[in-house]
Formats: sequence, C-alpha cells, structure tokens
Amino acid sequence: MPCELPDGIQLVYTDDRSRRHAIALDEARTVDFGPTRPFREPPASLAQRNFPGWWWSVTTRSHVVYESWLERHHIIKANRDARVTGIAGQPFALIHLLWLGRLIGDLSRPLGNGTILAASADPLEAT
Repeated sequence: MPCELPDGIQLVYTDDRSRRHAIALDEARTVDFGPTRPFREPPASLAQRNFPGWWWSVTTRSHVVYESWLERHHIIKANRDARVTGIAGQPFALIHLLWLGRLIGDLSRPLGNGTILAASADPLEAT
C-alpha cells in the first residue's frame, strides 16, 4: 500500500563496486537496483531467531539476499509473477535529517510498467 513520505528523504544504495551513493528519493526511478550490492549483509549469530540466507532467483539469474523466511517467501512469489522484471534484497536505505536512524528496504521488485514495489518490515535503525 503506498504511503506519504516527508520531503527531503535521501535514498542511499551501494553499487556493484561497493561504492555508496546518496540521491534524492525522486531520482530512484533512474537507478537499476539489479546490479547493485545489498546495502548491508544480514547479521548472523548462533543465538538469532531468524533465518537469513541467499535464494537463487530465476528472474535475476543470481542470488538474492533475505533476512527471514517471510522475505524468502516474497522472493519466491516474485519469481512466479510475470510482471516482475527484477528482484533486489536489502537494496537501499532511506535517510531523513529529522529521523534519528535509517530505514532499510527489505526487497525491491521493479515491474515492467516502470513501477517499483519496495517493502520493509523493520523499524527505524539507529545510526
């Protein structure tokens, strides 16, 4: 479901050479998140209760990172949707000067009509 966001939000992503780029949110349509690297790798420890990993995507013909089985389920579902033209895991962070943290997108799925679906189940992360 679309939501209203305040002005001044920046989108930060990591390119395929591990360089970080910050752009205005309005410019996000120009970025191909397919070849980008995950903004952050999911943490792993013996005591954690989620199950991060990498899932082979038929759509992208590469592995897509996920932090939970719910995210993995969305990757599998996106692979079966003919409208989806790409899938990226942990593709970017949204940053705003008034927020005391950042919001990291879990999955990004561009559709053939130019629309990009992005989802995050996490709260703001302290910076």
